[in-house]
Amino acid sequence: MIAESGIKAAESADGVDGPDPAAPKRQLVTAPPLAPVLPPANPEGLPFLTVVAIAVLAGLAHLTGAPIFVTLGLLVTGLAGLGMHLRNKRNERLAADLLDETAARSRAEIETLADRMWEMQESEERFRGLIDALGDLVVHRDRDGHIVYANKVFADLVEVDQRDLAGKTLSELGIDVGIVPDAAFSDHECLSSTDVAVRTSNGPRWFSWIELSVRDKDNGAVSHRAIARDITARKRAESSLITARERAEYASQAKSRFLATVSHEIRTPMNGIMGMAKLLVDTDLSPEQRTYVGAVSTSASALLALIEDLLDYSKIEAGRFDPEPQPTSVREIANNIIELM
Repeated sequence: MIAESGIKAAESADGVDGPDPAAPKRQLVTAPPLAPVLPPANPEGLPFLTVVAIAVLAGLAHLTGAPIFVTLGLLVTGLAGLGMHLRNKRNERLAADLLDETAARSRAEIETLADRMWEMQESEERFRGLIDALGDLVVHRDRDGHIVYANKVFADLVEVDQRDLAGKTLSELGIDVGIVPDAAFSDHECLSSTDVAVRTSNGPRWFSWIELSVRDKDNGAVSHRAIARDITARKRAESSLITARERAEYASQAKSRFLATVSHEIRTPMNGIMGMAKLLVDTDLSPEQRTYVGAVSTSASALLALIEDLLDYSKIEAGRFDPEPQPTSVREIANNIIELM
């Protein structure tokens, strides 16, 4: 048996956006009833029939010569029953209206609550996506150090499913970060910072671990909320700088030792040259030869002074240089410069 109402409903539903001649029309087919469907009784007519029956009985009682109080009793009973029925129907309508209003209000509140929950869920997902996009580790632990929440970046770092992190401790994951003791709290919170090395399959990675430990003022519950940023590149740069500085210091020390050694090696023959020049001055020389010998002696003295300066430079680097003031003749310095030129 094909239900005509179902067919009409299906055809009207298909024609909302316009009929599609290419698409077949849908028809709702229902099974035939097992028994003939009788029309439902109309409860609205029962009170009227009851009143009519009571009125007929009252008329018959009057015609048969029954006492007047019997007739009046029947009429009053019928009117009272009709009044009670009307009052009950009115109360039912009021209750139905109130129920419909309450149901509509409840549906509206449920829809509003569902919208707010959806907005909150969307906001939370957007916030978590933003946190994960920053590339920082986010870990929330309870008083005993068990993980309450960790973001996806942390889960990828330790190579553990994010859903399996709850209840684990950092030590179980190979991360050496302790718990702030209760004595360290000041004004119900404590901020700590340290550099933490995390062993991964691609080698160790360094993180700047900043953790805020908070104690609830009402129930005294303690929670540890940490955020960590990858500083592996900075650590490698610092290590390279330390290595370069050590090499530079070693090269500087080698240079100082070389200058000190060379200065001593040069000063020894230079003393011999100056001594021979002094001995040569005491011999029988012509004025021109004495001038040449004086130039040699002056040049040797200048070279010896340069060597002494190099030795002083080595002493300065070693921190053992003590200046010694000596009287000097400006005229003699000028004459020596002229002879060298």
